[in-house]
This record gives sequence, structure tokens and C-alpha cells, in this order.
Amino acid sequence: MLTHRLARTYKSNAVVSNRMATCPYCEEDITDWAQRLERGAAASTPKVWTCPDCDRVLGITDWGSA
Repeated sequence: MLTHRLARTYKSNAVVSNRMATCPYCEEDITDWAQRLERGAAASTPKVWTCPDCDRVLGITDWGSA
């Protein structure tokens, strides 16, 4: 799930607890957004993930990570 992948794959600033994700900058609940990320297809290029509400960077994928 995203909680595990955030810990392993992403250099993340998002706060994830009990399957609820919160933006550390604006404290907005981004759980639905995080779940859509989990279901989305991964590309082989680095991506910058931003909060959908405040647009602050929450994480960056590495080259070739899934």
C-alpha cells in the first residue's frame, strides 16, 4: 500500500498514519489523492508528487522505480 511505498520508494514529506495521509504543509487530508496515486501506473521517469491543495512537494520518485 502507499504507506509502505512512501517509506521505501519516495523521499516523502507526507504524513501517513492509520491509512490517512495528511499534507505536512497545509494539513489537508490527502488520503483520496494518495489512494489514486497507489492505483496509478508508474512510469520509468522521475516524478514530483505535490499536494493537490497547496501544491507543495510531498515526494519524488527515483528513476526506474515502480
